Amino acid sequence: MDSWRLERTELDEMIQRLSSAEFTNDEDLEEARWLRTYLGKTGFVQLGFAHQGIMMVYEASTPWYGRYQNILEMAEDFTGLPMDEPDQDDEP
Repeated sequence: MDSWRLERTELDEMIQRLSSAEFTNDEDLEEARWLRTYLGKTGFVQLGFAHQGIMMVYEASTPWYGRYQNILEMAEDFTGLPMDEPDQDDEP
């Protein structure tokens, strides 16, 4: 069994990454802030069990969880791009 709940620290970190990234727009940031409505709510549940050698798995997620995942991926992509930082291999 597994579940995921939206925690304030995770959301605040994501909003901070988005606001400091160069390529995000106001709509993305506003959508991330809108997710505060769901703080403390469960967005994803996974149940699984083995039966006669077969693993049975059931997963369910809310629509806002999908939006959260998309915004999180975008925030990670934008913060993972070093634009003006010199590469250590380029140093003499």
